[in-house]
Amino acid sequence: MVEVFKTNVSTVRQVERMIKILQLYFSDCHINFDLEDCDRILRMEGNRENFDLTSNVLLQEGYLCEKL
Repeated sequence: MVEVFKTNVSTVRQVERMIKILQLYFSDCHINFDLEDCDRILRMEGNRENFDLTSNVLLQEGYLCEKL
């Protein structure tokens, strides 16, 4: 399953940090950000039916995250 989120993560350094944090919760998933997209897209792909924790993790780190 693939989930897509709109975020306000805006730098490569922030992306690297957030990927490390997200991998603690979703170690079995492929995680990437598209900083060139105006919505700073976060894509998560894996054998899961639920990525609901994603928004909470980003919010706890001070970022906006909206499931698309």
